[in-house]
Amino acid sequence: MSRPEPGQWMRWWAMLEQGRCRAVREGGEVLVCLALPCEPFDALAQVANIESLGLPYALFESREPDRVLLGIGQGRELLDEGASSLSGISRRWRQWLASAVQEGPSGPLLMGGARFDSGGAQQPHWRDFPDAVMTLYPLQWLQNSVGSYLLLQAQVRADSDLPALLDEQRRLLDFVDQDVDRSEFVIEAMGDDQSSVSREQWQSTVAKAVKCIRQGEMHKVVLARHLLRQHVAPIGVIPLLKRLRRHNPGAHLFAIRRGKSCFLGATPERLAHLQNGLVSTHALAGTVARGGDEANDHSLGQALLASVKERQEHDLVVRFIRQGLERLGATVQAAAVPELRRLPTLQHLSTPIQAKIGAKIGVLDVIEQLHPTPAVAGSSLEQALTFIRRHEGMDRGWYAGPLGWMNECAEGDFVVALRSMLVQGTRTYLFAGCGVVADSVPELEYQETCLKLSGMFNALRAESKVATV
Repeated sequence: MSRPEPGQWMRWWAMLEQGRCRAVREGGEVLVCLALPCEPFDALAQVANIESLGLPYALFESREPDRVLLGIGQGRELLDEGASSLSGISRRWRQWLASAVQEGPSGPLLMGGARFDSGGAQQPHWRDFPDAVMTLYPLQWLQNSVGSYLLLQAQVRADSDLPALLDEQRRLLDFVDQDVDRSEFVIEAMGDDQSSVSREQWQSTVAKAVKCIRQGEMHKVVLARHLLRQHVAPIGVIPLLKRLRRHNPGAHLFAIRRGKSCFLGATPERLAHLQNGLVSTHALAGTVARGGDEANDHSLGQALLASVKERQEHDLVVRFIRQGLERLGATVQAAAVPELRRLPTLQHLSTPIQAKIGAKIGVLDVIEQLHPTPAVAGSSLEQALTFIRRHEGMDRGWYAGPLGWMNECAEGDFVVALRSMLVQGTRTYLFAGCGVVADSVPELEYQETCLKLSGMFNALRAESKVATV
């Protein structure tokens, strides 16, 4: 891949010096960013090199629009300390930008995400992932329909060691360019999977939720579970990502490594994309399996569209999203009826939604209004969250939380981190959930979670050969 030329390194050094002078004059820290055009890149090939060293990174591949972002290295973090969402981060990001030194066709970028619910149970396997964090990675790649760019990014103080900062960025580029062992992986499970709760317990909780809903305590609640799978050897993240990309070409692919953990997945659900004042999102709720042949597949899809239960569940999400956007003063347009969104093993009801919002509203303001939607939490929201906290019996961590990126204009793209797993050496945690309403049948809801888990199981399936990077 292309590297900065000597003259570009000199320009970067001059910008760092300018940032330090500004920090001396104004106090505090100064954001410095230089965006350079680069050759098109294969993000998974770069991640393979970084994974071999256990370095932090964030990968995000979105669809419609197609965009790839990859940030690597120990970056400066904006944490939402003690809050329940990504809300406080926007204000501090604007403060960073007010004195920034930046140059090139793209401004600085942050990547990160948040827990589904910072008020819920917190368990040790999620310790590497804070309540909410957006990271300024020292090396940040961006690839979209316009071109490919490498962003050199830094926060500079009056006493910053600029030579050390520059050496670290060059060292990271050396890691990206090196040849690593890309041998094929065989992923084998060892023993039985351990569930967060037993099948009987989970179905009993669903039955309890149905009773509460019928008594009018809430309208809907989404219940999730996880499976812990122990493997005979450390899991190869790259084969997993390659399989997820290959089997789910229309999904948004993501992977974030923090410490000894990597959270990854291929989600069908976008929470919000904001560009030029236009928010694009969709309601995704209502699920049925794919059919074994074209006729059966069509029949199942039509039954989903005709299902009163599924349409009611879907309409709850549409109304919630519309109301959240209208609270921001947006003009909202939503399709009158849902369409089918077909995935490799599932088909969902999907309603495209667009909204025009004011210039001062950023993507995190939108996320604050929309997360969590009834598709991942329930309705009425507070009652549903209370039920989840009391009865679900697991820590969702970043599963079903918002994950994405934000630029210097507070534009960005966030997805809902579904169809995902947490990888920690030889252990994987697989997550799935489903919506429970008044006429839900516990056994059928359990089967739906099994269906949703199947994509992750397929990615982990033991094979004698796995495609290499």
